[in-house]
Amino acid sequence: MCKAKSFLCVQGTTDPVWSGRTDSHEKLKEELRIKDTDLFRRDCVAVELFPKSGWFDPKTEWEFKVDEPSTAPARFEEEKQLWHDRCWWVIEEKIIPALARGEFMGDLHLYSSAKLDALKSVGGDLYLYSSAKLDVAKLESVGGKP
Repeated sequence: MCKAKSFLCVQGTTDPVWSGRTDSHEKLKEELRIKDTDLFRRDCVAVELFPKSGWFDPKTEWEFKVDEPSTAPARFEEEKQLWHDRCWWVIEEKIIPALARGEFMGDLHLYSSAKLDALKSVGGDLYLYSSAKLDVAKLESVGGKP
């Protein structure tokens, strides 16, 4: 399962594809009816952008990762920084402002105890792992439209 925000970088487009309801690359492809079966002529590259420690970390503390680097087309290496910048724009202008309003866009994975007082909604799935304990006072919806 993806670590943070997932994107699809689709050849011939300028904006990364993402969703407030899921961070699964496969679900994104299904949702948008993207056929990605030919590994030799890939039109999209699945990437993730995630903070090393927290969502409000500065840009320098985030990691950009190609999900399946061995199957990414050669042309993507030349475009990688451009796609990083485009994905970061989504994080900075869409995701973080929503989080500041208490709306988590996508799937939320909690591995340890967390007190999320301001969290009102989770757009995708909420995963609580064995050591996680969630303390939320205002959570109203999970899996709803953020």
